[in-house]
Amino acid sequence: MAGRLMGVSVKRTSEGASVPAEPSSSQAPALDPEEIRAIRERLGLSQAEAGQLIGGGPRAFTKYEAGTVKPAAAVATLLRLLESNPDLIGQLRTPESLPTMPSSTLPPPFQIGGEDVERFNERTFPELLRRLLSAEARVHGLPTDGIHVASNITAPDGGEDGRIKWEGGPDRTRSLPCRDNLFQLKAGPVKPSQAAKDVLRNKQLQPMVRAVLEAGGHYRMLCAHRYTQKAIESRTRQILDAVRDADCSVDDG
Repeated sequence: MAGRLMGVSVKRTSEGASVPAEPSSSQAPALDPEEIRAIRERLGLSQAEAGQLIGGGPRAFTKYEAGTVKPAAAVATLLRLLESNPDLIGQLRTPESLPTMPSSTLPPPFQIGGEDVERFNERTFPELLRRLLSAEARVHGLPTDGIHVASNITAPDGGEDGRIKWEGGPDRTRSLPCRDNLFQLKAGPVKPSQAAKDVLRNKQLQPMVRAVLEAGGHYRMLCAHRYTQKAIESRTRQILDAVRDADCSVDDG
């Protein structure tokens, strides 16, 4: 059974709070072999290096550039991203900053399975979120001083382990649905009932959760554990019920 990184998202609207439907997967930008070669060369990578850093393996770019194999959608998207922001290649070159995941065990970017997700722990999971938010901010020109990620996700935090908030610029990005996004991180498995309890304190919404929802933002719980879609939906329902019980109206649509 395939693994997934569970992400539950709750947003307050003028009518209350809602869990938006998952966006449909969009088609990755098409790249022909000449474009792939040009991007790789501008990044200063050999074909083997590109395959290791960007995805596909050491011989993948030989096939991409010969036109015998088309890159996966995630690889094409990352190539477009690097074409616009070549400095990001530096972040792909430094996996050693994740202390418990040596580079020899790290999968290529965007080629991550359930077993890889479960390697993240209380120290490395916040680092992953910090990298993702920093990369998203750089791509879209968002101020990085609006990013906060806790170094200790086991300490009482009012429901906030990470946050990105900005003014000006885009109203949203492909990964961030609004200007104010709060994250709660769980490095291990979370039962549906526990997911609900984690947004509450004494039967009231956690202070930071309530604050972000009342400001029109999104709350997201991310779990470094393998879940099926059915399991995600079960935890989502429990969180929604907890929000309702805390006197916050919810629109399931």
